[in-house]
Amino acid sequence: MFCNVIGDGQKMPAAIIQPSFDFIKEWAVIHGIDVGKSNEAIISNEKVIERIQAEIDTLNEKFGNWEKIKRFELTPDVWSIEGGQLTPTLKLKRKIVMEKYIDLFHKIYG
Repeated sequence: MFCNVIGDGQKMPAAIIQPSFDFIKEWAVIHGIDVGKSNEAIISNEKVIERIQAEIDTLNEKFGNWEKIKRFELTPDVWSIEGGQLTPTLKLKRKIVMEKYIDLFHKIYG
């Protein structure tokens, strides 16, 4: 999973997240949840969103209120070096991610 925390200059922190689709598929099988076959179906599944929200809530416990991620959006894409979202050392190219997912930014901060 990769997470791009956004919100500089905005009223709240948020995140654009590329989930680990392999993990979600395994988790769904273990819990008997049908998440669908496509990445688009997976990111729109209510149980998947709840699971990721639970992870964010756990992580948010370590932060002050002004630092907590308040909203997030999931991407159906798998971020990669070839796709341009990651460097060869697997660091996130924040500017590229923001440009590619500007629609999700507007959806969050609309």
